[in-house]
Amino acid sequence: RESLRVELQHIQKTQGSTTLFVTHDQVEALTMADRIAVLNKGRIVQIGSAHDIYDRPATVFVAQLVGTPRINLMDAQREDGLLRIKDAPISLPLGEREARIPKLCQLGIRPEDIQPNNEGKFEGQIALTEPLGVETVLHIRTGSQTFLSTTSGIATWRPGENIKFNITQERLHFFDSDGRRV
Repeated sequence: RESLRVELQHIQKTQGSTTLFVTHDQVEALTMADRIAVLNKGRIVQIGSAHDIYDRPATVFVAQLVGTPRINLMDAQREDGLLRIKDAPISLPLGEREARIPKLCQLGIRPEDIQPNNEGKFEGQIALTEPLGVETVLHIRTGSQTFLSTTSGIATWRPGENIKFNITQERLHFFDSDGRRV
C-alpha cells in the first residue's frame, strides 16, 4: 500500500493528472490528497485540504475520524469567562471566544496539544503509557476524565505517577450540541 501511495503521488505530480481516490484509511487521505471530501452516511460533511480537515474539523464526526491517537472530546460548560470541563478540575479562560461559545458544548483537544511540563498549570496521574518508538501516548487521568497526550520518543513516566501538563489553548475545538463546529 505504501509503495502504491508513493507511485500514485508520483504519477499525479509528473503527469499533472487529476485522480479520484476513495479510501477509508485516514493516513492515505491525509498524505495523498490536495483536497479531501469527508462523507458520513453518503453525505459530504466537509471538503478541504488535509490541514483544514485536521485543524478545523466541521463536525465531531470529522474530528473523531481524523487523527491518531484520537482527539480528546469532553463535555464542557461556559461560566464566568471560563470553560469548565465536566468531571475534571480543569477550567480554561475563553477571552474573546466567550461570546461565540454556547453555554454547553463539546470541547476537542488534539493529543499533541496536551504537553507534559514540570511547570504545567494542570495536574493528573499517568493511567497508561503506550511507547510507539517515535512517540509515546500518555493516558493522563484528572478527575474522572482521561486525556490522551503525545510526547516525543520513549517517555519515562510510569502508571501511577503524577504529571503536570499544559493545554495549547489556541488550538481548542468547540462543537455545539448538534456536533457542529462553533
